Amino acid sequence: MQARLGRIATKVLMVAMLAAGAPMSAGAQSADDIAVLNRQVAQLYGQGKYKEAAIVAEKALAFADRVLGKEHPDTLISVNNLAELYRAQGRYPEAEALLKRALEAFERVLGKEHPNTLTSVNNLAGLYHSQGRHAEAEPLHKRVLEARERVLGKERAGAHQ
Repeated sequence: MQARLGRIATKVLMVAMLAAGAPMSAGAQSADDIAVLNRQVAQLYGQGKYKEAAIVAEKALAFADRVLGKEHPDTLISVNNLAELYRAQGRYPEAEALLKRALEAFERVLGKEHPNTLTSVNNLAGLYHSQGRHAEAEPLHKRVLEARERVLGKERAGAHQ
């Protein structure tokens, strides 16, 4: 039950992050265009159209890399989102590579306890759970919980689990 709740929480976080971003069309030139594409990804994800969402997410990431740079926080959110779509499709090796990319860059750019970094840690743990790699997932979940307890306090941190 707890693992299921963790997967649901991860998906809710991803959709919230996607809604904050932006998707774009073929000629995207700005962060606003990226936001439009990311909204489109969130909509498709919510409809369970993971394959279509991944195609749009790949475009959003390519534009974000080009327009914002590879380590811009909004680009890293796009990386994380695409990874979650790959995970939903069972494309675990691709998802893992992207989640590790996002996590390493978030740690460098935003720090180890920033909410986006912790979401990325949680998503990597969720991927490991999806694969039955519980021994690798557990320390990541503990890291997130401990960091949230430090930042938010024990009572509020438990509400985010």
